[in-house]
Amino acid sequence: MNVKYVASGMLFLLGSTLSSVAGIVTETSDIIFWAGSGANSAALVLDFHDGETVESFAWGYRWDGAASGANMLLDIAAADSNLDVVYEGTAASGFLISSISYTAGSVAHSSTTWGYYIDGGFAGDSIPFGPGGDPIQISGGGPSLPASWLISPSGPSLESFGDSGRILEDGAWDAWGHGSWVETSPDDWEHSGTPTSTVYAAVPEPSSVILLMGGFGGLAWFRRRRKYFFNS
Repeated sequence: MNVKYVASGMLFLLGSTLSSVAGIVTETSDIIFWAGSGANSAALVLDFHDGETVESFAWGYRWDGAASGANMLLDIAAADSNLDVVYEGTAASGFLISSISYTAGSVAHSSTTWGYYIDGGFAGDSIPFGPGGDPIQISGGGPSLPASWLISPSGPSLESFGDSGRILEDGAWDAWGHGSWVETSPDDWEHSGTPTSTVYAAVPEPSSVILLMGGFGGLAWFRRRRKYFFNS
């Protein structure tokens, strides 16, 4: 293996990764940062609506079995050191977000008021009042960024954002949008933070790519030294 070619190839990978900060997401294939593993995949969008040049970001999530929107958000936050979620309860019960913060390069985004929007999967309650209902299927999902979003429905017998309140399916999309809640009528509220149509791919920290580059460079050096040893 030629060390020069390995190094130049990894520098190209590093440059491509750093330049992809401004990559617009229109399909799940545009997503760069993926957390988890499994046969199923879903996407998470965080839209801070804070007036910055780039204010909306997307991550990917993979899993097997059953997973909720809360599972996806917390697992992605655990994988991305630049993303911080402060919450109460657990993903299975009483899940309530206090704040979400994300640092992209030199820009810090943070908000404490969020609306939860979904496309595809299951949420809400098939029984409007009382216990015993099941999540209802939400239309949508698929590889493309949703053209419109549904504010996540909830129900009296289910945790709105827990395992039983928002069930992901393969191809589902979740979005958290910063905005205010306005009471339009008694017991009826609307949220102002509908996700925007321009979403950018969140990327791993540059340091992780540099470490990967160092690992490949070390492997190339070892193979070169090994070849020299056996040929001498």
